[in-house]
Amino acid sequence: MIIVCSANLTVKLSAVHIRRKTRSHTAVSLQRKKPCLYKKDIMLVNTHSRAGSPRLRADHVLNLSPVSHTDATVLRTAQAPRILLDAEAAEGIVPLTTDNGGATLIAARGRTLLSVSSGTATEICTLPSNPSCALIAANMMTLMTARGPFRLDRDTQSGAWLPQGLPGDFPAVCLTARAAGVFSAVVRQTTLDKLGAACAAAYTDIAMRASATGLLVQPVLARAVMRDSSGRILHTTPPVAVMLPAGAQLADTWNFTPGTDDKGNEVADAATFSAQAYVLHISAPDGTASRWADTVDTLEIQVSPQFHPLDSAASASVISTRGEGTRRITVVPAGAGRCPAPTRPGAAALLLAGAAARFSTIARTAMVIKNPFATALDRDIPIAAAHSPAREADTLAASLAAPINVPEDTDQTISRPFSARSGTISGNTVAWSGITPLRAEPPSPLVWAATTGNRRFEALTRVRFSTGDCIFARHSGSCNPTAISPLTVYPDADAVELAVNITVDGVPDPVSFTVPLRPDASGLQAVGTAESPLHVPVDAPEADLDVGEAVQTSACNTSLIAIARAADPLSVTATTVTAAPVTCILPARSSGAAWDFGRARFLVFSSAGMEILAVNASRNTAALNNIGAGAIANAHCAADSGDRIYALAGRMLLAVTGSTVRVIDTDVPGDRLAWIAPAREVVVADTDDNVARHYPVDLSGHYETSLVIRGIWLAHAGNAFFTTAAGLLSFGEGTPDPATPVRWRGTLCSATARRTNVRAVRIPLKCSHMRGIVTVSRAWLTGVNPAPAPMARMTIDGAVRAPFLIPVSAHAPVDITVSVEADVSADFSLSLPTIISKP
Repeated sequence: MIIVCSANLTVKLSAVHIRRKTRSHTAVSLQRKKPCLYKKDIMLVNTHSRAGSPRLRADHVLNLSPVSHTDATVLRTAQAPRILLDAEAAEGIVPLTTDNGGATLIAARGRTLLSVSSGTATEICTLPSNPSCALIAANMMTLMTARGPFRLDRDTQSGAWLPQGLPGDFPAVCLTARAAGVFSAVVRQTTLDKLGAACAAAYTDIAMRASATGLLVQPVLARAVMRDSSGRILHTTPPVAVMLPAGAQLADTWNFTPGTDDKGNEVADAATFSAQAYVLHISAPDGTASRWADTVDTLEIQVSPQFHPLDSAASASVISTRGEGTRRITVVPAGAGRCPAPTRPGAAALLLAGAAARFSTIARTAMVIKNPFATALDRDIPIAAAHSPAREADTLAASLAAPINVPEDTDQTISRPFSARSGTISGNTVAWSGITPLRAEPPSPLVWAATTGNRRFEALTRVRFSTGDCIFARHSGSCNPTAISPLTVYPDADAVELAVNITVDGVPDPVSFTVPLRPDASGLQAVGTAESPLHVPVDAPEADLDVGEAVQTSACNTSLIAIARAADPLSVTATTVTAAPVTCILPARSSGAAWDFGRARFLVFSSAGMEILAVNASRNTAALNNIGAGAIANAHCAADSGDRIYALAGRMLLAVTGSTVRVIDTDVPGDRLAWIAPAREVVVADTDDNVARHYPVDLSGHYETSLVIRGIWLAHAGNAFFTTAAGLLSFGEGTPDPATPVRWRGTLCSATARRTNVRAVRIPLKCSHMRGIVTVSRAWLTGVNPAPAPMARMTIDGAVRAPFLIPVSAHAPVDITVSVEADVSADFSLSLPTIISKP
């Protein structure tokens, strides 16, 4: 009888189905007792009908990988991981993500960002702090750091990554008012009952004629929005109040000399009224053109309506007064309270703060500047009125009176810059987890400048927060701020004070200004308003700021997930909260059904189990659905194979497809996992062990390889990157070592009580060079005796060109153990062992 078995397989005879294959062969279906190494169904070929059918139990396989070959399976030398960098070059390397379809590794050594390819590490840039994760979407890379998200853009021609920096690093854009002419209107002699309407008509005439030439007469709020070539928002400046030094005009009273017409009626004599118009001017300090010319594609200027003192639903108040022998007629505009007049500083401050809180609602785009930093930015922005002054005033007043929906649960919202521990992309949707809110770094004081000089300056800015946090920033430029806007907006509602020290031309005594801040009506930012709604001079010397260490006490929210579009990954469109801390998020396959079109799906692992996160096509809602228990310890314990997710839950190896969870193995020693696309297998490793376990998905069971990792591990894009004593390695595109130590031991177990005479064991082994020992032992009745008794041993040192026989003498029932322990060349192969016996 010839028995053909495969290694690392435990099977038992199942006599449920016997079919004839040929006249002299029968095929017996076997049921697996344990996960098997080779194919799911093993054929036992009987050449002698009276012989029994033994089974094979594999005890150990090391550094041997199963490979399907025709109808059989062959053990070959497992591929060794590829060395990307030697130990010296890999010192301190932390893998972050992959690029170019997995061919290039993006890694960091401290604050240095590196690109690792073809055995070479190339420095990309220096980061502001150590990165926690990296995400590549389209031609943009976002690295999360302790100081905030750091952005890089890919040069579409060279493919190189161009650093763009933190959001606060963008140029300081000044929006100021430049006087541009005087407009006048005559109010003809009229009776008092018609005087209010005549004043409103004269004011409208002045405003309309100024607007026809792109000029303004009243204060506005304005800001600048920077976008890249894809339309993504790169940076937004805080809104500032733009006005002339005199502030609002024709907003308090219109004074007339009383008179009498030819009929004896009291009238107001004719009078001429004037208003100084201005044009919105935009400028940026020098030195920004070369750095930002290729990054900022457009600069969008947004402005609010003018604060006109008009109200179409009310009439002006006409007051006639006498005093000390004189008479005077005064007209108070109907909408006087709608304009931030210098005579009403308290009301003016409320108007400006309310408009800042609703700026996104009330603003419109005045101009879009293409390639703004290709040359020096210094130009006027003509603004034509969208509506009549009265309608503009009514619309603005209605907007300011409308309530603002303030977020109730700040733990589930992201209202300021943030960092994240991990980011995952699925289609055109990004999911961030491990969210830490950050304090926005203060911009240059030039963004609040109402007027500027032409002297070199250096500025130190300090922001204090209600939580006790404190941050600092330093800026410099060639045009010093000489006065600031009466409105200061800072993008953090917790800010309580902004203080700036400015040194001009290196003068030791700085000038400074300090602005108290308070939360605005939106609850998303803090505002400061001056005691007078006019320009605030920057000329009061004060003591230097006490510069200490920046303090940020924000805690990481491990249960918060933030959703954004891949085209704008930092603009959060939806959030959701899990019941337990999130350990890993991976993209999940959609169902393909019509109702699932446009949605994005993620598989969320937490300490409570597994959930499917579904995001709608608009990316403004996200819903979680629990699909089962099986918590994983960290992000190293899950990997994406493209059509399913593999995960380690305790000692269980799971495969998740859609909402279906399948258990592959229940006793897996390991604390990290990876999907290796070239080999189509799952690899499980352990930092406390010296082996890695491989699960080929096209075959059953597993095998092991020698591997001693040193903690660093990244599974991404069908590969795994890790460090060993040899350096930085990857499983992808590996090759067998010239000399690999292999071990294999399998026991051929008797499956019948019939007596047979065992004559030899045939071992189909081939190798161009092998140095080791092949042993055949008696294992005693199904391996009950733990110490097999050697029956024959063959020492090999050289080439093995064909299968060989090892003669043995035994009577069945008997268990035969075959073991191979040797150093072999890369072409080693071991096929199915065979027992040769006679009745």
